[in-house]
Amino acid sequence: MNGPLEQLVKRVRKLMKDPDMRRPNNIHMGNFPGGCCESGSVILACILKDNQFGDWDLVCDGTLGRSHCWLELDDLIIDITADQFDPNIDKWIFKKGQKYLSKKFKETRRKKASQGNWDLEMLTVLKNVRTRI
Repeated sequence: MNGPLEQLVKRVRKLMKDPDMRRPNNIHMGNFPGGCCESGSVILACILKDNQFGDWDLVCDGTLGRSHCWLELDDLIIDITADQFDPNIDKWIFKKGQKYLSKKFKETRRKKASQGNWDLEMLTVLKNVRTRI
């Protein structure tokens, strides 16, 4: 898989790793990818929707003692922060059923990623990513 979807995901991820996005006081991207799965996924989903790649679901495991979020649409999974759990992961798009990190997590919550509660800081990050894509 090396088409336009993967290229866009890689560009967004590169922006999220940029030091300007990772300012320590940025609660959404300050330690990317660690602890940024929900914010990163929601921002990525908005960029994907902006670029006609669909309206992705945000899927989360909120099991006591752990949590993780990723995106799903049809038979695809995008986990832009998968490497926070396994630094050897070097891709972000998976097919459902493929051996993948999400098998360690159970879905406890699902919603359209583009329909979230946005605080000012999250809107600022999204605006910064949109202007730099």
